[in-house]
Amino acid sequence: RIRDRGAAEAPAARKKGYVATFFPGVAQPAAAGSVTLGLGNELGGIDVRLQRSFTATVKGTVTAAEGTPTEINVQLIDPAMPIAYVGVWFRTMKDGRFTFDGVQPGTYILRANASLPPTPPDVAGVILTAVSEVTVAADGSAPQPALRLVRGVQVSGRLAIDTLRGVVDPTKLRVRLEPISTPSEWEMPVWNEPVDAQGRFVAKGVVPGRFRINVTGLPAGWALSSALFAEREVADHHLIIELDKTYSGVLRFTDRTAEIAGSLTNPMGGPAPEQTVIVFPEDRTLWLPSSRRIQLVRPDAEGKYTIRNLPAGDYRVAAVLDPESGIQFDGDFLARLMPLAEAVKLTEGERKAHDIRVR
Repeated sequence: RIRDRGAAEAPAARKKGYVATFFPGVAQPAAAGSVTLGLGNELGGIDVRLQRSFTATVKGTVTAAEGTPTEINVQLIDPAMPIAYVGVWFRTMKDGRFTFDGVQPGTYILRANASLPPTPPDVAGVILTAVSEVTVAADGSAPQPALRLVRGVQVSGRLAIDTLRGVVDPTKLRVRLEPISTPSEWEMPVWNEPVDAQGRFVAKGVVPGRFRINVTGLPAGWALSSALFAEREVADHHLIIELDKTYSGVLRFTDRTAEIAGSLTNPMGGPAPEQTVIVFPEDRTLWLPSSRRIQLVRPDAEGKYTIRNLPAGDYRVAAVLDPESGIQFDGDFLARLMPLAEAVKLTEGERKAHDIRVR
């Protein structure tokens, strides 16, 4: 009877029906076509033919060595979906079990996280996390994953207070670990850690992912110059956190960042305040989300602009019209812009004038 019941339930879990469909009529977001709209344009012919596919019910369990937390957040994420919050399913569970219905074939990221209540010395509580890959087959069959929550890792370090001596009290500063969101990493918290009198900081329970490290509370004109973790410069490259590791770094500071300023003019020589100035490094390995070397700035009504707090290096500068939010971190966009952008070399502490004539 048990085998018969299982056989009867299998087809029910593999239902075929209409699924989310993207232009011009595909079920996978990575295969979707793009459309281009200019100001005042009208675009017709955007017809979409709905697609039918087998779908599955993805169900499983989440446990923790410390016992089942009172509340667990579970996300099923389509990593091929580039649009924020589209292709992400959320569940909040209290009994350690989760269910996602109507999941179409594909490979997904299953992420769970929970918090344990604060207990000394972890006065801020403990974050638990688990990640797994789940594949739904073309016939709608899917595994039943069992996730086990584990504690995040420790990230610690010290500020080289000799580079700040006489400038600021280290205890007035805070070290921030800011997550770099990707399609498979949603709703990640920010770690905002205090610094003691010796310049030391500790962030506990940091979940796996990519982070930008920043320091708040610095006086005007001062900036983070270097953040070395195991000889990796994470001031320019992301701090990549993995489980079962610990991380320790040294942070240094400078008041000799570079600046570039000038005017934007149109082909007739008048101001071009409708344009936006972008500066980005020539080194493509530095084309990363939230990079301190990539900046956008709008000029004032007279077309004048200023970009501050840039590390020394080789850059490209260009004017663009109405850039999309976040487009400055897109590698393909920067590659297309590279031949049109002008080369600028900045030395430490330099204030360089650079005017731009819009073509």
